[in-house]
Amino acid sequence: MRTRLLTLALPLLYLSSAHAALVYVDATGGVGGNTVNALTESETDWYEVNTGSPTNNLWDQRTGNSFVYGGTAFQINSAETSIVIRTAVTGLLPNSTYTDIRLYYLGNILTTSTRNWTLQASVVSESTGFTNYEDGSGTALIDSNTDALGTADDGSTLSADTRYWVSLPDVTTDETGTFYVWINIGDGANDRAVYDGLAYNNVAIPEPSAVALLSLVGLGFGMRRRRR
Repeated sequence: MRTRLLTLALPLLYLSSAHAALVYVDATGGVGGNTVNALTESETDWYEVNTGSPTNNLWDQRTGNSFVYGGTAFQINSAETSIVIRTAVTGLLPNSTYTDIRLYYLGNILTTSTRNWTLQASVVSESTGFTNYEDGSGTALIDSNTDALGTADDGSTLSADTRYWVSLPDVTTDETGTFYVWINIGDGANDRAVYDGLAYNNVAIPEPSAVALLSLVGLGFGMRRRRR
């Protein structure tokens, strides 16, 4: 009986070995950054650093923004040729599932104008699995460029430019412990799209084979004690 209980308990202990917490990953460009051109894999050919909104058929790294984390986000205008970008989240457990994936973006739907800052994202590939996230469709956050995960706004302090998060599907890391999210301007966007970053739950769900291995280890340990 004890052996069986130990066998069942080990995977559960593994799954609860760390306290669940959301981890924010800010989108970064340039050499060593986590975001690249999904088509060319280039770290630098997809954006420029700008304080305005030029028509250059590139994403613009906007700085000094008081609404997004760290004051920096990536923007592309709807009149420009879109470039699909990809953010890599690294350093995780290989071949494991991560939940509570969040996409952070900036919206402008609350203004009296007809602007629509819609974004789309995929956790599948650069060409499939995209879901459109309408401007204002997520959880609105209180204006802050120091609150990475964001604090939900009760509606009393919402401004024209508002930071939101929306839920993405669960992801599974590859053998290197990496998962990817692909980002593009959304269908229906008539002004721009502004991408800020991602978040994920730091407690992984290992693949079934890993759980089975832990169970076998527990069984072997129990049998060894029984022989003694």
